[in-house]
Amino acid sequence: NSASGRCSCPPGWTGTACESECDEGHFGENCTKSCRCVNGGRCDRATGKCLCQMGWMGELCQSVCLKGMFGEGCKQRCDCI
Repeated sequence: NSASGRCSCPPGWTGTACESECDEGHFGENCTKSCRCVNGGRCDRATGKCLCQMGWMGELCQSVCLKGMFGEGCKQRCDCI
């Protein structure tokens, strides 16, 4: 910042020299936004997008995989006989 001399940190970073990543559960510019992911989903520190645990899907990781699907993002199909 040319007026104050303070750094303007990119999303996901904070600190006087933008040296620290956002703490878990926070994201965005200066880490001021709170994540809303559930079921063990982790929040991308820059965008806030939820990264779901295997077996979960949805914007907030709120939904179990549909029947016959599994894995990360529920994108793998079960090949059971």
